[in-house]
Amino acid sequence: RAYIPINKFRGFTLAFGKDIYDIEFYADNKEYNYNVDMYGGEILAMDYEIDKKYYAKLSGKPVDEAGAIELVKAQIPNCTTGDIKLKLEHDDDYLQYEGRAQVNGVLYEFTIDKNTGTFVEWKWKNHK
Repeated sequence: RAYIPINKFRGFTLAFGKDIYDIEFYADNKEYNYNVDMYGGEILAMDYEIDKKYYAKLSGKPVDEAGAIELVKAQIPNCTTGDIKLKLEHDDDYLQYEGRAQVNGVLYEFTIDKNTGTFVEWKWKNHK
């Protein structure tokens, strides 16, 4: 169970055909956003993103496309190589793999820093 300070609660809205809590908070140089069903407590969507001002501080090993695919498979249960769509993009001064995968009714979108193998953006949304 997590406790979010009331000043981090952004409110509620209608999404996914449900009343949801939209919760945003910052931790470890990342901005997180959760959409939670108001009545059942189910997490319907989640995303995080590392602020670009922290990119220079990222550490890790460079990854090629095959390595990026393996990183994604390690994050998504039952994901196969065929589930993943990936492309190399240049964003400002950074080479990044941008991609998506759909597994068991959940859509995942992500961005991986090519130089460090770090997920700088991660999103998922339940489409069941």
